[in-house]
Amino acid sequence: MTPFTFYLVIGASLIVIELLFFQLSVIWSLLIGIAALSAATTAWFIPDAGWILTTIVFLSTSLVLSALVYKPLKAWQSKPGVMPGSDLIGKEVDVITQIDRDTLGKVKWSGTDWEANLNNDSEALSVGDKAVICAVEGIRLTVKKA
Repeated sequence: MTPFTFYLVIGASLIVIELLFFQLSVIWSLLIGIAALSAATTAWFIPDAGWILTTIVFLSTSLVLSALVYKPLKAWQSKPGVMPGSDLIGKEVDVITQIDRDTLGKVKWSGTDWEANLNNDSEALSVGDKAVICAVEGIRLTVKKA
């Protein structure tokens, strides 16, 4: 196998995996795929480029792309997520474990069990009660008696 073929297959595979499976959520496989394609391009334009030169191009491109993207990506990923207008708010749910001031409980909504705590002005909820979602905080719901 030539360096061109090797880096072309690796680069194309990583980019396809990033786009189809990770949907640009990992991003690192995309960057490494681009670096592999740059090594394949080097092997294409410089036919005498062997494994050493193409590997140097691959590694240096990977490092440069990672250095360029790291800070903006870290800043973007650390921003708190907001859920304005969440369609969960106002939905009625079934209480499946007791919920009171001191204890988190569980509710069932859309076929899934969710951790839930009480709204400040709500009374304790027992198994079988109906509750209404007041807020969503990450994967925890805040509920009150329906």
